[in-house]
Amino acid sequence: MITLVLGGARSGKSTWAENYAMSLASRPEERCYLAAGVACDHEMRERIQKHREKREGRFYTLEEPYNLGQALLSIPPSTKVVVIDCLTTWLGNLTYKAGCKNNSDDVLGQFSEVREFLQVLKQLPFHVVIVSNELGLGIVPAEPSVRLFRDQHGRLNQLTAQLADQVYFTAAGLPLKLK
Repeated sequence: MITLVLGGARSGKSTWAENYAMSLASRPEERCYLAAGVACDHEMRERIQKHREKREGRFYTLEEPYNLGQALLSIPPSTKVVVIDCLTTWLGNLTYKAGCKNNSDDVLGQFSEVREFLQVLKQLPFHVVIVSNELGLGIVPAEPSVRLFRDQHGRLNQLTAQLADQVYFTAAGLPLKLK
């Protein structure tokens, strides 16, 4: 089962996803949190530390900034639910690592990691709850590279939603079921 949870920044999507995952598995060792953040500066290091503390005793954590597909394959089959937080950060990591050298919104053609991730999602023995930002609700960015990232991210969300059994959109901490 795949559940995609979309929303804007600070919309409550991660909190909702975590609570949902906790309802699917009774013991912390059955709940995995797959985090994609990279501690690239002081603010991000603090943010990651706060997230770790919040999850402590509730989930076991894997941190993988680039290869979510391989990370998912490494999760023990005794796991009942995995929360991936988040696709936006992950795609940003891949874009930064690639040096922002592309000019195509073909996220599948640009990143082999995305192709692998989408293939792996289809074969997992546990429920996956995927958190992602919805970037397409704001103004059109002035910078071409930011527009390209928004376009690639929108395509990634669409591809993930096609595979998902359930899709929720969160606003003000409230979920709206889309699929």
